[in-house]
Amino acid sequence: MRTPLSQRARANADALIRFTERLLPPGATALFSSWTICDAELALMLRRLLANGDAVPEPIRAYADAVWARPSVRAYVDRERPSRSH
Repeated sequence: MRTPLSQRARANADALIRFTERLLPPGATALFSSWTICDAELALMLRRLLANGDAVPEPIRAYADAVWARPSVRAYVDRERPSRSH
């Protein structure tokens, strides 16, 4: 069972959703006229909400999924990372 977001975290998540709704053109897969690193950063934040089962409106989910599916983003996310020895 996942722990629900705190009141402060929920307010921050809601603000992120509102920000995205205002900035993202309907049906777009990029915030601006073409894809930028801002899209990757925003998608990462949205994907964290999605991965935890938080409610995200479908158009924003579709945007985050589209950004996450980009070959350049997949190459970064799926890259091999060195193991950490403590």
